[in-house]
Amino acid sequence: MGHLIPMLHLARLFAGRRGVRATVVAPSTAISLIHPTLHHPIQLLPLGELALITHPQNNAITPEMAAEIDRLEVPFLQLLRDHSTDCIVADLFYPWASSVAEELGIPSVLFSGSSCFSSVILKTLGQLVAHPIRHTRNARRDGILGSAPEFSANSPRSPELTQVATPLRAGHTDERNNANKDPNWRNAMAIEFDALLRNGTWNLVPRTPSMNVVGSKWPFLLPGLPDEIHLARPQLPDFVTHPSDFAKRALANGEKRYGMIVNTFDDLERDYIAHAKKSDGGRIWCVGPLSLSQPKEATFNFSDELMQWLDSKKHTNSVLYLCFGSLGLLVAAQLREIALGLQASGVEFI
Repeated sequence: MGHLIPMLHLARLFAGRRGVRATVVAPSTAISLIHPTLHHPIQLLPLGELALITHPQNNAITPEMAAEIDRLEVPFLQLLRDHSTDCIVADLFYPWASSVAEELGIPSVLFSGSSCFSSVILKTLGQLVAHPIRHTRNARRDGILGSAPEFSANSPRSPELTQVATPLRAGHTDERNNANKDPNWRNAMAIEFDALLRNGTWNLVPRTPSMNVVGSKWPFLLPGLPDEIHLARPQLPDFVTHPSDFAKRALANGEKRYGMIVNTFDDLERDYIAHAKKSDGGRIWCVGPLSLSQPKEATFNFSDELMQWLDSKKHTNSVLYLCFGSLGLLVAAQLREIALGLQASGVEFI
């Protein structure tokens, strides 16, 4: 529902435009859930049934889930043949949508319900993985990041061997030394390291004389972004380090689209919107926050105590709302750091 709800809000925006007819296509079970919430003349078309599959804890798309989603391709193709369509707005989790649209000569637009920031980060990571640079003699000096999952390879010319990451500044050494003296930081790192071990983040393999072991640095700087964004390889999701066939098809599907609609707005991430438009030929449209399209007469199940607290605020935009998503996976140490930051900011929040 984290994707379907903003898509429904987007359909409301389309339906409110003169001369535009919006149609929502979704699995039958989803149609039955969203139908009572409609307040616009939006047509609903069922796209078959999906089996209920338990979502894995690691937030990955399993082969069973991918197979269920792929079963919708043929019904979707037939639906487009039966209905006159000027444009398709597809969620990224339908990796065949743009190909089907291309086959029928219909323009397709990808919908991102998160942000331009996340799209830029994922695209930058994808470029690093897709275009690695061979190991050099000055790897340690240049800040080379080892990219092989076992941190070893059979040949120094292996295309998956290494990729360049910008070296850290000298000042970061002092920051690291100061952090090592903080027991709270050390405890947080210990918890995260234990989680990495439990999740099997890396594989230990015996070193043989034929292996070329790549020197690597734990953190690396993503190149070409408006800000300094540091990541460590263990922080990267599996769909980046070990992309499944489904993830690869979703990425290829995104390359075929005409443009992208994003649930964001300029004041939230101005620099990253500009960066995304520059790298995407300008065909990015920011329409958020889409939740504002919710009809004023809609009812919400908020407690009286919460509403009275919000009504007591004298100024607009004075309360920060945090949402970790329905599938947010955070360890206790991460939540504690977020809480300490919020407390130190002095901003009231929910």
